Amino acid sequence: MVGDDKCAAELIISEAPTDFTAQLKDQTVTEFEDAEFTCKLSKEKAAVKWYRNGREIREGPRYHMERDGKTCRLIVKECRPDDECEYACGLDERRSRARLFVEETPVEIVRPPQDVFEPPGSDVVFEVELNKDRVEVKWMRNNMIIVQGDKYQMISEGKIHRLQVCEIRPRDQGEYRIVAKEKDARAKLELAAMPKIKTTDQNLVTDAGKPFIMSVPYDAYPRADVEWFLCDSSLPVQNVDTTTDKTEYRLKSPTKEEQGRYKVVIKNKHGEGVAFINLDVIDVPGPVKALRVTDTADGEVSLAWEEPESDGGSKIVAYVVERRDLKRKTWTLATDRADTPEYCVSGLQKDSWYLFRVCARNR
Repeated sequence: MVGDDKCAAELIISEAPTDFTAQLKDQTVTEFEDAEFTCKLSKEKAAVKWYRNGREIREGPRYHMERDGKTCRLIVKECRPDDECEYACGLDERRSRARLFVEETPVEIVRPPQDVFEPPGSDVVFEVELNKDRVEVKWMRNNMIIVQGDKYQMISEGKIHRLQVCEIRPRDQGEYRIVAKEKDARAKLELAAMPKIKTTDQNLVTDAGKPFIMSVPYDAYPRADVEWFLCDSSLPVQNVDTTTDKTEYRLKSPTKEEQGRYKVVIKNKHGEGVAFINLDVIDVPGPVKALRVTDTADGEVSLAWEEPESDGGSKIVAYVVERRDLKRKTWTLATDRADTPEYCVSGLQKDSWYLFRVCARNR
């Protein structure tokens, strides 16, 4: 103001744009660690957005955003190698950029596969645990890569990897190997079944002098060794015939001395099984005693006798009575069904002389 003259002007104050006063910096972390990006703004209330390789990211299980006055933070949780990229904080058209570098943790096999011993026809599983997930693995058998199919099923669930081998057979035996990057682990598959007897105790009967075979069926893997015993005495191996599923003992001409309780021991490296056989050897009965004529009549002779001392190991079921005319050389059957120690022979000729003989018959 000069004298009576006045001059006026308008002052316009424009707000300075928000800018970054501290830029993001590159971060290097070890796998599974959290990474933190921090930047500072010139003003507190400015709105920002975060970007990963140019695409906006939002709060979630993997990303956490914080704001403390002019300081902005992005936390990337449990970083993995595929998290390596450019991250940016956006303020209007401006960006503050930095890169994340993740040093991968070496793969370690925390729990290796275990050797498997199972019987033929089983389904078996090899299981491995690694120290981290999302690791590609391959399975091998005897150094040949295994391919998924009906025979092999490969399953990966996080850190756990499984190989299932279905209905194992002898050809499936061998070394199985898992390869995870530079690490590997091995286990073997071996068919294994302790002997299992497929019958209960047997009660057998045979005739003396007649070839006879006793048989015990079993399952075992690998093939079992077999030993036969009678009254705790080992029997000759030349009479034993053993295959993969049964063992037999041959009696060429059984005698009463060979009857009794047989014990069969079947064993392999996984265990043993025991079977028992009770064998009765039936011989012919001994001779009847005190054969005599008790009465005669017209054309008939009554005979009587005493039972033999030995029934041959089986109950006497009948007596056989025969006659022979002294003028002839052949014997004629009178009966083979006498069930008591006496019999009346009929049909004899008057004034003829006869010989009689009687023998006992068991089963």
